[in-house]
Amino acid sequence: GLEILALQVFDRWGNLLYTAKNENHPRWTGTVNNRALSPGVYGWVARVRQGGREGWISGDVLVLR
Repeated sequence: GLEILALQVFDRWGNLLYTAKNENHPRWTGTVNNRALSPGVYGWVARVRQGGREGWISGDVLVLR
């Protein structure tokens, strides 16, 4: 299993929208301050651990409404 140690989500300008650290199974719901974000592409980075090794992975997510 892959363990997520930290998760951050950014808008297209690099503004931090969401951060989770030391949570069990962090999840982002497409909201900021309980307000739904506009449809679009958002970037994410996650610190992960698997088999005693740690590193960073990243990608993007498309929010549709």
